[in-house]
Amino acid sequence: IKKYVPKYLGVPSIYIETSRGCPQQCTFCYNNEYNKCRWRGMNAEKSMERIKRGLELSKAKGVFFVDDAFFVNQKRAKGICQGIIDEGLDIKYGVQGVCLKSILRMDDEYLKMVDKSGCRKVMLGVESGSERILKLVKKEITVPEVLEVNRKMAKTNIKPSYYMMAGFPGETRHELKQT
Repeated sequence: IKKYVPKYLGVPSIYIETSRGCPQQCTFCYNNEYNKCRWRGMNAEKSMERIKRGLELSKAKGVFFVDDAFFVNQKRAKGICQGIIDEGLDIKYGVQGVCLKSILRMDDEYLKMVDKSGCRKVMLGVESGSERILKLVKKEITVPEVLEVNRKMAKTNIKPSYYMMAGFPGETRHELKQT
């Protein structure tokens, strides 16, 4: 297995999914149809079992969480982060799917704990720097909120990475032309 473990954040890492779906209703997202805007997550204990087993088998030093929205249930996410700390797992990890609103709900203490657990990167879907476009695609965020998340993250070792949509599919594209 060790031969086939990819590198992420500069270390051999396992990819793991601990939740699926997203409660947001962004007009362009596959989750609207595929998961019907439902989010469901594995509990923290089961997630930790899988993380530890994957690290043990692969001898990896990192994890890439490929969830659509890892921090939706803050208690569950906190349990995973605290579990990584309590187990003494000396790893680096990143999170693919993070809703901006989840970061905004975190206080400084929570963010410090996420940082301490080894999180080094979060990937946030911003999609646009235009308030008009954000409203049109039902992103439910604002440009000032993006800036606030950046300020919060600057206090940690966690680097935010922002998705920007180059073009919106189908119906959304039609709506954009109309406005």
